[in-house]
Amino acid sequence: MNEISRRDFVKFALASSALFTLEKNMHFIDSVIDNILPEDNIIERARRELKENGITREQARGYSFLSPIIYKYIQPFNYDPEQQWFKIKHHSKLRDFEAMPGREAAWKMYLGIPLNEQERKFFEISETRPAKEKNPAKYYYCFPDKEACILETYNNYKDYSDIITVQQAAQIAYYGKQDIYCKTKDNMIIWDTDQNNILGKFKVMKGKDDKGEYISYYDIWDLEPGGFSLSNLFGKPFEIYNRIYLKKEKNQSITNF
Repeated sequence: MNEISRRDFVKFALASSALFTLEKNMHFIDSVIDNILPEDNIIERARRELKENGITREQARGYSFLSPIIYKYIQPFNYDPEQQWFKIKHHSKLRDFEAMPGREAAWKMYLGIPLNEQERKFFEISETRPAKEKNPAKYYYCFPDKEACILETYNNYKDYSDIITVQQAAQIAYYGKQDIYCKTKDNMIIWDTDQNNILGKFKVMKGKDDKGEYISYYDIWDLEPGGFSLSNLFGKPFEIYNRIYLKKEKNQSITNF
């Protein structure tokens, strides 16, 4: 690399860093304003933005000038069990965008990139929030199309045992798909076995409110290769939560995990 190209490279690196820092600071200011001046119906507004624009204003804050490049070259899942689930492709032709459309849509949303009309169908804004959530400006995403499968997995294991370790779960799935990761007395961690695999593994818990007994599912959509959250560098994680209300049968109610 000659002297001129080195100088240009350093200038580009410094400019990129400054722009990235400015974007992050502006997003932080926006989020503070939202908390101070929450809207009357943030859920309806978020639904409208998702439907019309393909992204909400909160999730758009994950966008940076690097987002299109990151999306083009970084694969958010692994197709080959022999390789890492997260890998970088060095050429766009090697990047498979079609294998898991739902997860690709989640990857776009994480990076603040608007979804096309087809991709928007994977996401909905939840009517419910965790009971401990006190932020009036906070909403969650949900996946109603997945809820029948979530309920089926819950029913399969609710009476299996109070505790299922990761090792026991792997043994249970020895002759078939693994749909449970582990189980404690308080919750289950189950796998998203749908072809799109949007959720990966996520938490399921029991609860009760004025509408009746339910199970809830919760997840933070983030990429953490080697336990390191990429949101420290780019993107914006988003939270998923919804309640599936249980129909009571005679002399039967939700059981403990």
